[in-house]
Amino acid sequence: MLQYVDDILLAAETWEECIQMTISLLNFLGQGGYKVAKKAAQIAKPMVTYLGFEILQGQRRLGTDRKEAICQIPEPKTARDLRAFLGTAGWCRLWISNYGLLVRPLYDILKEAQGEYLPWNPECGRPFGA
Repeated sequence: MLQYVDDILLAAETWEECIQMTISLLNFLGQGGYKVAKKAAQIAKPMVTYLGFEILQGQRRLGTDRKEAICQIPEPKTARDLRAFLGTAGWCRLWISNYGLLVRPLYDILKEAQGEYLPWNPECGRPFGA
């Protein structure tokens, strides 16, 4: 069982064990006065989305919604925009091939940035498909 703020992931070897553990967990939460959002529940499914990840057969991959959101981020215009992009992309770095090489120029220009001005160059646009 994994818990992050108000999200709980419960996994089991078999469907029956999953149902039994889910019932126990729901009873425990109910006795504690907690409520479970029926819409958000993904009970006894072979693939679930958890914290933006798709979890399937012991594998974790970046969810489609998360990928699309990152791909829609425009080129940053300010140092603040760039920091926000790097934070979002960094959260997904395990699934971005050569992440460190791609973002190095971006971290370099952050060091050079004065205030909100970004000393942009063509190499900086690579992570954005430029």
